[in-house]
Amino acid sequence: MKRQPFTSKMAQAVREGRKTWTTRKLSCPITLGDVFAGVEAKDGKPAFLTPAADGFAILRCTATWLRAPNSFTEEEARMEGFNSKAEYVAYWQNLNPTKSADDHQKVIVFEVMELK
Repeated sequence: MKRQPFTSKMAQAVREGRKTWTTRKLSCPITLGDVFAGVEAKDGKPAFLTPAADGFAILRCTATWLRAPNSFTEEEARMEGFNSKAEYVAYWQNLNPTKSADDHQKVIVFEVMELK
């Protein structure tokens, strides 16, 4: 099963139903219809090393498209799990310091199939 890492803050937003989108690198392998595990850091190891079986959720991709983080609306930023566009862009830039928020990224829209 494919995995997608989330920070603890974003994993919590998924659990609370506030996050239904995630923005990733263009090379992200998640495509329409994929079922994948949402994983977060565990046992002191980074999220990308967490096995799918230890994920916090099973998610299904319902749509993908390309968007620049700076082009998001306030409502779209809320779907990312944030209170405002400014909060989302600042968080995104902190995670991606070498990338421009004006460059297209892959947006993955998902539904929660199971929370663990």
